[in-house]
Amino acid sequence: IYKVIAQKEQPIKIHRLHGFQAELIGRTVEMNQLSDAVKELREGSGSVFSICGPAGTGKSRLVQEFKSSLNLEEIQWLEGHANPHSQNTPYYPLIDLLNRALQIEEGDPPDRIKEKIESGISILVSENTHFIPYIGSLYSLSYPEIEEVSPAFWKEQLQKAIQTILSALARQAPTIIRLEDLHWADP
Repeated sequence: IYKVIAQKEQPIKIHRLHGFQAELIGRTVEMNQLSDAVKELREGSGSVFSICGPAGTGKSRLVQEFKSSLNLEEIQWLEGHANPHSQNTPYYPLIDLLNRALQIEEGDPPDRIKEKIESGISILVSENTHFIPYIGSLYSLSYPEIEEVSPAFWKEQLQKAIQTILSALARQAPTIIRLEDLHWADP
């Protein structure tokens, strides 16, 4: 009998020979497209890329090689992941991204999560702290000031909050946001 004791930060990467990884072959065009997008990003222009394909075709490897080619002291890399266990959790890839950006850990108690959300968002967007309850509600935190808002208004405010936070993060440095395995995200 096995018992789940924790969630891994990243999936286990298995290679046939320990410590050896074959050279990336046949992805020059894609790597060049991504590199060109980074040049444009440094100049202030954004892009959206969707890397799709059947399992085992090298999507994750392409992203891994691309990320390793970057100077992460100049480029900010943010990630959010979905997985089969999160497919019924609304906004899970964004929650995962926020966990990483706000340093929220798996075992943090609710009061610590609330503290990290409030302090992190206050630092990022000091003029827009009214968004904090909407982000906090993603973590099932209680904020009396939003208990009576309509679902449509809540969704609108949450979208504004996410946009404001991501924009603030992107103002810190040229930023790449990777959302992985979106096919597992809540529809």
